[in-house]
Amino acid sequence: MRIPILMPQLGESMAEATVVSIGIKPTDTVKADQDILEVETNKAVFQVTSSCDGEISEVLVERGGTYGVGAVLGYIEATEAEVEKRGLGRSVSAPATSAQLASVPLEAEEGAAMHGSPDWNPPVWATGQYASAPGQLIDKPLPSHSPAIPARGGGAANGFLSPRVRARMSEAGLKEADLAAITATGAGGRVTSDDLEKFLFQLQANEVQPAMPMRLSVSDAMRRSWSRPLATVGRLVKLDALLAHRSAQPDPKPGPALYAARALAIALAEDRVAAARLIGNKLVIPKSIDVGCAVEVEDGIMVPVLRKADTKTLRELVGPYRELVEAARKRALSPDAFAGSIASVTNYGPFDLDWATPIPLPDETLILGLGATRKHPEWDDEIEDWMPFHKATLTLTFDHRILDGGRAGRLMARIVALLEKPDSL
Repeated sequence: MRIPILMPQLGESMAEATVVSIGIKPTDTVKADQDILEVETNKAVFQVTSSCDGEISEVLVERGGTYGVGAVLGYIEATEAEVEKRGLGRSVSAPATSAQLASVPLEAEEGAAMHGSPDWNPPVWATGQYASAPGQLIDKPLPSHSPAIPARGGGAANGFLSPRVRARMSEAGLKEADLAAITATGAGGRVTSDDLEKFLFQLQANEVQPAMPMRLSVSDAMRRSWSRPLATVGRLVKLDALLAHRSAQPDPKPGPALYAARALAIALAEDRVAAARLIGNKLVIPKSIDVGCAVEVEDGIMVPVLRKADTKTLRELVGPYRELVEAARKRALSPDAFAGSIASVTNYGPFDLDWATPIPLPDETLILGLGATRKHPEWDDEIEDWMPFHKATLTLTFDHRILDGGRAGRLMARIVALLEKPDSL
């Protein structure tokens, strides 16, 4: 009997995943629960396992292809006894391949032929394929596109796009934000079909490569975050006491980001409204102080969460923090490890940056940033001379609908006070 290999549901919010490696081929013998495919979502990398013992009869996917939850990835030929033993249902029909699903380009609107290019044919820019040069189409699956992004200026600034333009955009996998790069020639500054075709033709002269799921996820998160009014405040913090405290700690030693996360958690536990979310006309105040910690990974950022960070000491957080960071860098975190943070910490000091304006995630109200440590002179009234101190700039970016400058300033002052007296952490 043919048993389908299905794309599993790898998290509540997962709708699709990209195949990053294929460990099977037709005629291979597999065992139940054997890892056979590796897939990547916008959160992590997961293994797809075989549902039963049997022989691979067909593989329907290709490396780099993106497939929805429940899609048939291939088939296993199994005995009736094995199927009955595993309680498996009947096989289902294979879905169309990515190449079969690729959209056929609309014919160019009358009068939309490219100037100086009478033989030009409209390029295919669709999910599942991309053009790398004029007249050349490479069949290489792309991750699916994020939801449409509202345009900021450009040809779509007036909000009107003709049905023909919208259809061509849908076919090419474009979002309205992509039209900001187009010089519109239509009435009222709107993008015409001719404008769009010229834009697509010009793109073909450039190198084009698929954006990975992680990059698309970051893009979509930042789009949603930027829909809110965000503001940033900053101030210097003395780190001499913190550095001395850290050097006296046993291995593994807490890093600056963990000190900042612990200080932020204590400060928010004392003022939970500062981390509230505005939903409709109500403030939703968090019941748990769960703080995310930004970790740089290939082509993006992951933000695993320290649970109830206000109730655990700095030393108690060292182990869980190191495990989360290590798992994030390996892309081996479960979806639950990302959910529910009320605020985040990001350390951009290792990049030799003094100041930055990090953006909180869409479901968070604020994010604390830590800059590079520098020596700063400070006047000492007792000895009447300048003394060097190690200092770094802290930045706090927040949802201005929730916090005003005064509340943000007081929250920052409390965080600084805690960091300058690390024994309290």
